[in-house]
Amino acid sequence: MNKTSSKSGAISYWVLAVYFLLLALIIPWYWPEGDARLLFGFPMWVLASLSALFLTSCFTAWLCLRDKGPED
Repeated sequence: MNKTSSKSGAISYWVLAVYFLLLALIIPWYWPEGDARLLFGFPMWVLASLSALFLTSCFTAWLCLRDKGPED
């Protein structure tokens, strides 16, 4: 039996958990409402959201590029 055929279409729970965590970091619901600190002219919550978005992009790229075994 081919190893890859049993996993086609299946997504791991840990991948979903990482995506949900990153989604929670992208949406700045945790940031204090009256916080007006700036860094490089941007509010800190914007930089935190962009950083989490960058991590999400890196994680997605890693998932796409990781070794999937021999292709037949």
